[in-house]
Amino acid sequence: MWRGGIIGLGPNGKAHLQVLLTFPEVKIEAVSDIKREVTEEIEKNFGIRGFSDYRSLLKLNLDFIYICTPNDLHQEMVIETARSGVKAIFCEKPIALTLEDADEVISEVKKTKTKVLVNYSFPFTPEIKKITEIFKQGDLGELVFCWSRRFKGANFFMQKSTGPWMKKSASWGGWLIHHTTHDLEWMSRIGGRVKELYGKTFTTNPDPLAIESTWAIITFEKVGIGIVGDTLDGMADQSMGIQGRKGCIILDKENKVRIRSEGMERFEELELVIKGERNKYLLSARHFLRIMEKGIKPVVGLEEAKEALRLALAIRSSAREKRIIRLNEFSAEGKQG
Repeated sequence: MWRGGIIGLGPNGKAHLQVLLTFPEVKIEAVSDIKREVTEEIEKNFGIRGFSDYRSLLKLNLDFIYICTPNDLHQEMVIETARSGVKAIFCEKPIALTLEDADEVISEVKKTKTKVLVNYSFPFTPEIKKITEIFKQGDLGELVFCWSRRFKGANFFMQKSTGPWMKKSASWGGWLIHHTTHDLEWMSRIGGRVKELYGKTFTTNPDPLAIESTWAIITFEKVGIGIVGDTLDGMADQSMGIQGRKGCIILDKENKVRIRSEGMERFEELELVIKGERNKYLLSARHFLRIMEKGIKPVVGLEEAKEALRLALAIRSSAREKRIIRLNEFSAEGKQG
């Protein structure tokens, strides 16, 4: 029986709780949230102890902890949780808001035996996992380019309003760090290490670091390029895919996966049917439990999470300085202003 707890009971924390309660080998001993009415609701509905201070939860000798708090709290909480002696930590992304803080997390966790899974969700999205697997198998040949374009469609620009949690970049890092790092983590798995990049960003927010829209062109060290476009605004839409020397695969707005490869007629394409479980919360929980049970490597660990953050900060610097950033020369700022 794996004994665990959850810190942070916003929408994500509650969704993870609901999934974890379905595993017979898991017992959620306690939860923590600064809002007492939230923990009282959990106590009433599930009989799970609640704390307003997460450090009280860390004293329970638990096997694992889920950290589902605002972005600016991740660094401190991962370090303190690892020091408490847990076997594994599941932490929502990003792992930190600066490279300096990410390095501290990595350094401190290395002093313990704790494994950390950072919840970049693309590995647990069946369609994205499928197109990645097909490329990794070599079916598309050597990489030419990959792309990810995602529009959230929140319309903050047209409505001229933003939620209170978005008003200061210090609390969440802006959409670039909060959301676009998903795309950058995925592109790193497709193209490998990045040689250089050029980015443009835009925001309607008075805080210039609370970036709402990002476009960037990435050149990989080995071969190929990547194109990323991500915004809070516009209308909800997406397209991502991989073009290789032997074929192309696309994931479209309707979550349809289409492929064209060598041997097909001109303009011919095949739609792939993706079967199986689709709940990302459930799929990530299964992977997390295997980390504890089998000792497998997290699909996205601290180093991978730091690299996604590094690319995001490089894009931000590129946009601000209006120049190409070479990653082997890049050193990001420490604390945000």
